[in-house]
Parts: sequence; C-alpha cells; structure tokens
Amino acid sequence: MQLRFWGGWFLAIAGLVVMLSMGCEKGALGVKPAMITGRVVRADNDTVGIYGATVRVMSKEAQGTSELKQGKNFLSTTTDANGYFVFENVIPDNVLIEYQKGQNKATYPSTTTTSETEEGNTAESAKLEAIYVKSGDVLNLGSLPLIETMKSLPPTALIKLDLYSTYSSDAGSVVKVQDLDEFYVTINGEPLLDALGNAKLTAAALRLGVERESAEELDIAIRHAADQPLYEPILTENATLSGSEYYAKVVLVPVKYKLQLRWVNAPSYLNAAQANIIVETTAAPAHVLSTSNLAVANDALPNVVEVAAIDLPVNLRIQLLGYEDEVLRIGSSLTAFGGTEGNYRIDVDFTSDNGQTEFDYNPNIPADSKAGMYDNIIYRDVVFHVSGPDLANGDTVTANISLPYQSFEVKNNNPVTLWDNTQTTPSIQAGVTGEALIKFHAATGYGFAHQIIVEPPAVPGASASYVINTADEDAIPVPETSAPALYTISVVADRP
Repeated sequence: MQLRFWGGWFLAIAGLVVMLSMGCEKGALGVKPAMITGRVVRADNDTVGIYGATVRVMSKEAQGTSELKQGKNFLSTTTDANGYFVFENVIPDNVLIEYQKGQNKATYPSTTTTSETEEGNTAESAKLEAIYVKSGDVLNLGSLPLIETMKSLPPTALIKLDLYSTYSSDAGSVVKVQDLDEFYVTINGEPLLDALGNAKLTAAALRLGVERESAEELDIAIRHAADQPLYEPILTENATLSGSEYYAKVVLVPVKYKLQLRWVNAPSYLNAAQANIIVETTAAPAHVLSTSNLAVANDALPNVVEVAAIDLPVNLRIQLLGYEDEVLRIGSSLTAFGGTEGNYRIDVDFTSDNGQTEFDYNPNIPADSKAGMYDNIIYRDVVFHVSGPDLANGDTVTANISLPYQSFEVKNNNPVTLWDNTQTTPSIQAGVTGEALIKFHAATGYGFAHQIIVEPPAVPGASASYVINTADEDAIPVPETSAPALYTISVVADRP
C-alpha cells in the first residue's frame, strides 16, 4: 500500500518535469521574441535610403542533425520609402540577414576576402558569419549598404516647398511668405497641379505639399502669380528626390525698385551736410525698413535707395538738420510708371516750394516727381544788435547774411521803440542811444557769414563808412519749441 502511494507521486513529478522541458524547448516559458530594425542605403551615399528592397532574416543553422530541416527563423519584408525595415517576433537564435534589390544582393554580417584565380586575377569572396539574437532583444543594425543600379522611388512623391523671403533689402534676415500669396510652380517643365488641377498654388498649399509623379532629378521653377510680382522668379536645378517626400526651404528675393536721389540747387551752407533717407511703413507707428546717410552736394552722382516691392506702400522720408521732414508716399506699385523693376529719379530741390511736406510720389507729374525743400526750412528770429564807440546818432547801419530769411524788421532804441517792418532793405539809422537793431526771420542749423555796414551821414567832415565782416558765425540753433526765445548776435561797432 505504501509502495503504491509513493509510486503515484513519482509519476506525477516525472510528468511535470517533462512538461517543463517541453515548454522551454518551445519558448513557452521565459523566452521573449526579439525585434530587428535597420535601413538599406545606397552604397555610394549612405544618406539615401533604398525603397522596395527585400530583406530576409534566417537562422544560420537548421535545427536537428539534418540540414534539410527548416531553421527557427525565416522572415521576409520590404523596405519603406526611406529604406527602413523592421522584424518583430524573431526567435532567439544565430541569424544572418540577406537584403536584395534587383540583381544586387548583400548579407549581414559579412567579411570580404580576396583570392587569386587561375588566370592570375584577384577575386573577392565573402565569408558569412552570424549574429546571436537574445530573448527580448531590440537590435538596430543601422545602415546596410547596397549597390543600386537603378533609382528606387515610389510612384508618386509629396513636394513640399516652404517659401520665405529676404526681409526688405536685408539679405541676412528672412520672413515667411504670406499663406495666401499665390505662385506658379513647374517641375521638370511640367506645371505642379493640386488635386483639383489648379496650377495657381498658395504658399500654404505648397507648405503642406502637392503630390506628383516621382522623378530622380527635379528642376523646380517658382514664379509669383500676381500681375505685379513681388518676388523675382527662382529656379532650383538638379534637386534630388530620395524617397516619398521632397522638402525644400526656398528663399525668394523681392523685386526691388531703385530710387535715385539727386541734390538740386543746394545752398552753399549745406555743403557736406548729412541727410538721413528713411524707408518706413505707412503704419502708425511707422516701422523703419532701411536708412541711408547721404552727403548733400550739387555735384554728387545720384544716390541709389532701394525699395522692395514686398514692402509697398512705404514712405520715403528725407530728414535734414534745419528742415522739416519731406515725406514721399510711394503706393502699392511702381509698375504703372514703367515696368516691374526700374530706376526712378527723384530730385531733392532746395529752391522748390511745393507747398507741402508730404505728398504722393508720381514720376509722370513734374510737381509730384520731386521733393521741394524750400518750404521745409525751419526759421527763427535772430537779432543783430549793433553798438559801440564808432557808432553815432544818425549813422546808417545795414546788415547782410548768407542764410535764407523770410522777413526782417528794424529799430534803433531798444526797448522803447517798436519794430519797423516797412523798410525795403535791412537798414536803420542809429538813435540817440547809439545802437541799431536788425532782426531777420532766418534759416537755422548751419554756420553762416554776415556783414555789417556803417555809413555816417553825408555831410562835410563826416567820417568814412566802414564794414564789419564775419565769415564763420556759429549756427543759429534750431528751435526746440514753437515759440523760441529771441536769438541775439552782438556786433561791436569798432572801425577797423
């Protein structure tokens, strides 16, 4: 009875051992499948994947003693558009990988040896080895090179063109082209069409991508679809398509207008003065697009200021010390004045009074084709106070200055008498106090010359007249308020 009891337990334990050994053999206990990934690439360019290559994973040795028995692993797949492949559920084993496209085949791992043939030539032979894949491994084989005799491309590819533009005239910075701007694109001479057959494509659509037939080499031409193009056409030649998608960041160059500024009738006191030329937006506050600093000289060649069509409309602001700003408004296009691009001359005339400091530029209308600066002069009252030992009651005092002036007034008894603005010349007879005052409403901001002439009365025994010259008087300060204080220059009447 006792023997029967222990014999039953023995049989149960033996059966359990057999089941466990069978489970281990079949991978049912503690054995996890592995994963193998990699990429098949061109041997001459490992950045380009090969589409549609066949990849196989095979156990190196068959199970059992017979070589005719099938190995644990025999898996097959094809690479995607960029050359990548993945195998899941690989049974742990010694494996080798075979990959092929057309007649070209390679294996991994492999080592190459050379041998001499009977004819004396050198031949290559490959000695194959295996890699061991462990339970639960995730094995990345990296790039596997394969000689490709023909380009492997999917039937169609997505063409993505991300359009930018140099900002204004600054080639060093770029901004995205507006989504709704429309363009014509041709690839290898054929129009790029959207799904509805439209050839006019928005920048937004080009960023998302447009599908077309694949080609190994792409010649891409882009042209702005507006009647008055804002960008120059651009051609990208010999672009390479390496998979199911082509992406390119394309920087367009704005169409530019060249404005040639010419100084006309500049007064001598402005020689070598510096003018700021500012291209700015019409928004408030204005955004400055570019600035130029130009010397004022009548004999200078025209100064070229570039304005990008993408920035229009803009204001061209001429800024000069002693002058109110002159602003030329340039509209949304200059093409109405003679083509998509061109040179336009703008005369900055210092003797022209156009009665305004801001106007719409139009080269076809003479009055609106130049900047009249004469009415922009900033004036201020400046008084020449003449007195001294050689100025007597009744002497006539005359003042001349090298600056433009709008008016003058005179008086001879400061501060009792009133200013007299009825005289035809800036002259006054000195009064009993022995002084003469001559006031000019004169231009400001620049050094100038002045001359004071003293003429005694034409009577017998009178002294001769004399002149006081000053060639380098300091500039009359530009007023900082609308009602500036009187600016006075004292002149000593001392006979030379």
